[in-house]
Amino acid sequence: MKFYERVKNLPNERLAKKSFLENLLGNWDSDYLAEICKIEKETGILEEACKQTSTSQLTVKEELKWKLTAIDKWGKKLIRDQVKTKSSLNCMPFPSKGWRKADFVDDSAQSTTIAEFRAGNALLGNRETGFGLEFGDFCDDDGRIVWCPACDYGQNNEHHVIIDCEKLSEIRETLSVGGITLADYIAGWREKGLIRSEEILRKFLGGDEVRDKSVLKKRADVLVSMRDRYLSLWR
Repeated sequence: MKFYERVKNLPNERLAKKSFLENLLGNWDSDYLAEICKIEKETGILEEACKQTSTSQLTVKEELKWKLTAIDKWGKKLIRDQVKTKSSLNCMPFPSKGWRKADFVDDSAQSTTIAEFRAGNALLGNRETGFGLEFGDFCDDDGRIVWCPACDYGQNNEHHVIIDCEKLSEIRETLSVGGITLADYIAGWREKGLIRSEEILRKFLGGDEVRDKSVLKKRADVLVSMRDRYLSLWR
């Protein structure tokens, strides 16, 4: 969409602009233009353009600026909506002040661990294929381990391992998180009304807006201990 706006505002003698104008006059169906029209409608650019032209005379640069701002807002909303609907991103925290580099991100192993759990790819065997021969009863048709081999009935995913799996209840009582055990951290959020396990893990992964980088790194160490214990039960 941004490229479309830039080309549209090029001088008419530019080759890219000439090609653009020829396509606009074409009598064939264009998937590209259909997508542009869809974005224009969703972002409200066309409606806003009518308002702008009826109240003031914008320069090309000013018009392009507010169009790009509208596109950016639309793009960020699109990302948020997609994150909310992707099952593999159930535990991804939503930023309260826009998307930016998270405070915990650096070259450390703890930073990698937090990112793995946030993205739903924490090396649990539920993303990789080829486990069918060894763990057939717990796998889907592609050989991904989709059911928990430790407790036999939960789904094999990040929030089950950290929050729910009964085989890990004991270690949750021993691992410390900011002066309280992991079990107490989980219980505290459930007392506040959070029932779904993925919501609690989302809090643990930074969704509670903890500002201390060292706290998130300690939580990463807890995640590693939980994952190691979990894998030791069946690998």
